Amino acid sequence: MQRVSDRMGHTIEYMYNSGGNIFRNSVPNARLVNYSLHTVFPAFFRVSLQGNKIELPIFAKRYVQDKLFERLEDSSNPGRRRDIIIHFNTVAQDYATYRTADALIRNLVQFASSPSGMYLTAKTNKGETYYGCSGTIFNKDMVPLIFNVIECEIVNNTLVYKRVKSYIHPSVFYSDGTVEKCIVNKIIPFVMQNGIEVRSYDQRVVDNISYVNTGITRKTIPELSVANVADRFFCKPILPSVTYNDDDINDMLSRNIDDIFNVIEL
Repeated sequence: MQRVSDRMGHTIEYMYNSGGNIFRNSVPNARLVNYSLHTVFPAFFRVSLQGNKIELPIFAKRYVQDKLFERLEDSSNPGRRRDIIIHFNTVAQDYATYRTADALIRNLVQFASSPSGMYLTAKTNKGETYYGCSGTIFNKDMVPLIFNVIECEIVNNTLVYKRVKSYIHPSVFYSDGTVEKCIVNKIIPFVMQNGIEVRSYDQRVVDNISYVNTGITRKTIPELSVANVADRFFCKPILPSVTYNDDDINDMLSRNIDDIFNVIEL
């Protein structure tokens, strides 16, 4: 394991212990519907509630917990077990470039997600592009390089924490990317050697995670799983297929010319 500074150690711990509250007080921004920025909700995050076992994303932990408890407490709600869907767009960008992976990762994973910006964009001084938010780092293609979750079980109207899990994309282990190397040489060895702390930030949660008492705080060793989970957690809307050509549109306009003139008051 490469040397991990105290500051980087705190950054890694934050990746697992973030509150995961998607702030709701953000003012809607017109840029959210700007096609040139590709921010018309090109992707959505999905938390499946089809069974009693769920995977709680660190980046939206409190938000998902609140939504889940709200549904569980309303037994008359026919949609109480529908998947929780979160639009995964952003207009946030860090225009600075970073020389070290430590600094770049710190700014990404400590970014507070909000309705107008679910993740942050950042670049290295080599021109590499990465995206990230609490507990999650993506490469330039929005493939999750590391994605942290808490495996939970729904028992009656209670959410029970079972264990912490880190999904690592296979490319991390053979990529020459700045962040990928840091994940392999610092983040993974650090959490496996030192463990991480997890808090629910909600008294309604039952914590059954297996902890090791280090004398100051209880810590757990996350389970590592090498897998590409992009399609498992993230979904893209199916765009409508367009079969009209210019002649079809002109014919339609000609057939409705009177209505069109009335609408535009000509």
